[in-house]
Amino acid sequence: MIIYSDMHWFGAHSSINEPLIFGEDIFYIGDNVDLKNCPTQHLNEAKKLMHYIQKNAGTNYVPGNHELSYGDQTFIKYHRVLLTHGDIFFWPHKKIVRWRGGELSAGISPLMWYVFRLKNYVKDLWSIPINTKHFKKIYQTAIAPAYQCHTVIIGHEHPHRIVKIPYSINDGPEINIYVLPRGKHVLNIKVS
Repeated sequence: MIIYSDMHWFGAHSSINEPLIFGEDIFYIGDNVDLKNCPTQHLNEAKKLMHYIQKNAGTNYVPGNHELSYGDQTFIKYHRVLLTHGDIFFWPHKKIVRWRGGELSAGISPLMWYVFRLKNYVKDLWSIPINTKHFKKIYQTAIAPAYQCHTVIIGHEHPHRIVKIPYSINDGPEINIYVLPRGKHVLNIKVS
């Protein structure tokens, strides 16, 4: 599996240059195009890139909060692997609605872009631990009758390395939770 997550193209994060590829086992799980923190003069170009990814990835695409949209689907189920952006697990519902429901507008001024770029540079100097209190919600979603997955792959949190956490509740089946850093990742995961 190849997964693109949190590339933040056009946003105020450091650049990650990866060619776009598409295919049956290639997934885009959100915040790849950053409409929220895109300088207003590049907004049309950013929207074109986002639509290009949506069109070519098809059902292997889910938007993230920085794409300011709920999109057509929240989850991608690939055999017994569940992929999603992750803000729906880590953020309160009101914040998700604010970001994805049209309360925030796309684009920022060039000055604010530089301010956010500096903030992100400083923030990226240290890794923030993943808040495991949300794992119960991830687990319950993964084992729900609609999904019945043994693995969940999410982005959103920007750890410095891939975090893999085996997780179960009581006597329930164990699942693996992968939290991906920004970038393009090749994961060798048993999907069935």
